[in-house]
Amino acid sequence: MKKNNIRIKDLAEKLNTSASTVSRALNDHPKISHQTKQKVLDMAIQMGYMPNIPSLMAQKDSKLIVLLIPNTSDAYYRALEESIRLFCIKNSFVLFVAETHYDLEQEQVLFQQIAQMKIAGLIYLAHKNTPKLNELQKYTKHDLPIVILHDNHLKEDISSLILDVYQALYKALEHLKSNGAKKIAFLIDDDQHPIYIEMKEHFLSLTHKLEVVSDKSLVFCVKHLGENCSSHLDQLIQNKDQVDAVITSSMKWAYLLQQKMERFSAEKILLVSLNKDDSELFARPKITYLNFQAQKIAEEVVRLLIKQINQDFRVESKVFFSQLITKSSSLQI
Repeated sequence: MKKNNIRIKDLAEKLNTSASTVSRALNDHPKISHQTKQKVLDMAIQMGYMPNIPSLMAQKDSKLIVLLIPNTSDAYYRALEESIRLFCIKNSFVLFVAETHYDLEQEQVLFQQIAQMKIAGLIYLAHKNTPKLNELQKYTKHDLPIVILHDNHLKEDISSLILDVYQALYKALEHLKSNGAKKIAFLIDDDQHPIYIEMKEHFLSLTHKLEVVSDKSLVFCVKHLGENCSSHLDQLIQNKDQVDAVITSSMKWAYLLQQKMERFSAEKILLVSLNKDDSELFARPKITYLNFQAQKIAEEVVRLLIKQINQDFRVESKVFFSQLITKSSSLQI
């Protein structure tokens, strides 16, 4: 089905509801719940119906907040989205999520559409390809309330929130060193993620500062390894000059490394994950991780945006600090 041929009837069939309910949701009918409006909007963007839903965005007193997010598969981004959605609902706003996949052209199209619609505010997650401030403003209304996350170069005239990445990585490395690590590898699965980009920039200088061994050959991105990823990790573990600690950008890679270490009966290798995800709900060994406090960041994002929406505008910037959550089992491979 071509996206530009999507009809309300098609949305209704996908959502297993009536066309009238979908129509009312898109028109912000007061008898339709926030949760239902959210589901309809999510399905509309998923099926490509977005260009045809200006009605909800054109209300005189819009209650719609748009979130532009690079991807929703990353544990940190997913936690942010879920928390932002929760705080929007608590404050009687509807959240409309558009996943951009780091595509600058796609973002520019979205900015152009947003500029023509009446929305309450915009939350924008910066990334590697993020345009400069003047480029961003070119595609949005001058008076549109905006909060930007994770790019301190864009905070001159717009409220922004950033994570102290240097301090977060220092905590992880210091923890590993204090538990005997002498040679540390850094494994990331998304080299466009703003947090991991910055950590890559700091990694070698911090290992030098803390007097632990590392080099560029021990900093690698999973997706660049492609089909060779599994064999590469096998070699990393089996190498006689193997590392004794690994920092991973997600819990899934930490668990994979644990499984490989057990299979090869490798010597103890310490692990720290830069993300915690729902996989910890399963009966698996607990792994030390950095808590980036996505819920607190989301709450602050929504608070700042609502202040602007209520015309209590004041440019604010805030730095968030991570918490190191230590799990003893991650030291007992």
